[in-house]
Amino acid sequence: MRELTMRELAMRELTLRELTMRELAMRELAMRELIMKELVMREMTMKELAMRVLTWRELTMRELAMKELAMRELTNRELTMRELAMGDLAMRELAMRELAMRELVMRELAMRELTMRE
Repeated sequence: MRELTMRELAMRELTLRELTMRELAMRELAMRELIMKELVMREMTMKELAMRVLTWRELTMRELAMKELAMRELTNRELTMRELAMGDLAMRELAMRELAMRELVMRELAMRELTMRE
């Protein structure tokens, strides 16, 4: 009877150990699974952050490009306005020269006429 009891106790102990080992293994698997999920989540978060950073950089680059284009356009407009102003000044200068030439011609003609009368 005692022998059976010892065997029974031994069997029970083995069963308990086995259960404990299974439990530990299951817990370990569960922990590994949790760790893997966490790693996947972190990876996703890192990818998300990387995408956000890339998107932000892309937006910043687009903004910079747009600003540069706007500045170039303003510079081009400014140059065009300067050119127009210079052209306008040149036209005025030509008109003034023409007026001066006409005035000289008129004086010359008046002088000749006076000379002819005398």
